[in-house]
Amino acid sequence: MEKKGFPKIPASQDSTIDNFRGAEVYKEEVDILRDLERITNQTFQFQKGKQYNPNMTFRISQNRVIVLGLNNCSLEVLNPSISKLRALQILVLSKNSLTKLPEAIGDLPYLTEVYLENNMLLSLPKSIGGIRELLYLNLDNNKLEKLPETVGNLTSLEVLRVNHNKLANIPDSIGKLKRLKELYLNDNMLESLPESIGELSNLEELSATHNILKELPDSLCKLPSLSFLNLTHNKLVTLPPKLKNLPHLQILRIKENPLEDLADKKTQELISDMKKTGVKF
Repeated sequence: MEKKGFPKIPASQDSTIDNFRGAEVYKEEVDILRDLERITNQTFQFQKGKQYNPNMTFRISQNRVIVLGLNNCSLEVLNPSISKLRALQILVLSKNSLTKLPEAIGDLPYLTEVYLENNMLLSLPKSIGGIRELLYLNLDNNKLEKLPETVGNLTSLEVLRVNHNKLANIPDSIGKLKRLKELYLNDNMLESLPESIGELSNLEELSATHNILKELPDSLCKLPSLSFLNLTHNKLVTLPPKLKNLPHLQILRIKENPLEDLADKKTQELISDMKKTGVKF
């Protein structure tokens, strides 16, 4: 992911500076950090250089919080006041017990990385589509049954991880993510992929193992940048003939699919032709 510098943002409405855990921070933001300490019964560590507390940590720039780590803090609810940390760029909420996120999450316009893996999320707020600078979103190991259509508004997104959830489908709006490079959908309940997936012109890696995919959309064969495709442990009985036309495909994983035993002559010839061009299976 391309790292972005600290953005120019409006000055804090509160000009009062407070000392919090060794850092000079605007008081309105200190109040939020103190409230989080009270809720979690843990203490923040000011992150400087390589120092890092894997649970509670924060980093600042221009007296504003830009990194907030709340990892493994037994959080069940995220207070909407988090939206007052307007300069926040990296938000880590891994290994908690969150079942939902506040709509206010969409009011953090400078977020570039969000880590929500290993929670109990049942859904995402529509407002998440408002985080237009987001580059990386990790939703692994939750209980999501669907993604909101507004996920297509995350037009800066480069990596999307939604492994180990309960997704039955992927919204058509996924095709709007023109900068997406990596898409991980392993261990869900997907029976198909949307045709719009063929619009992901920068997609390099697609992994959808351990689903119940029965067929692949023809549009998948239009991905000009795809180099890695993992479809093991599905219900595939055939492959699109034009799959061999993917110009940069290097690795295709299709083990543990019915096509291993039931592949017709055309599919067998397709696999043979792809192996001859250097594709590894």
